[in-house]
Amino acid sequence: MIDTDLVAIESIVVQMTFDYDSLDSVKRAFVEELDAELDAVMKRAFKDIGLILQRAKDRLSHGQYEAWIASKGIPKTTAWRYRQIAQGKDPKSSTLEHLGV
Repeated sequence: MIDTDLVAIESIVVQMTFDYDSLDSVKRAFVEELDAELDAVMKRAFKDIGLILQRAKDRLSHGQYEAWIASKGIPKTTAWRYRQIAQGKDPKSSTLEHLGV
């Protein structure tokens, strides 16, 4: 089961910002490096999730697919965004844009 924290991450990240100016230059450079690493991991994870969801959507009926993603705690719009990312599309409302990734 996908952790509900991951599924809800887009709403959490949109609401939170980090004050980089509050850091000294060494810490700021370190956190910016971590940002880049985390962004890359998140992009890969979203793409992988989207590929799995697309495989399920291709094989299940519409009702079965929606029931299955619901059982995993994934909202329909989030599943759609993950599939768009997996297809290399950059929809206006994609998860990556919401996350600033």
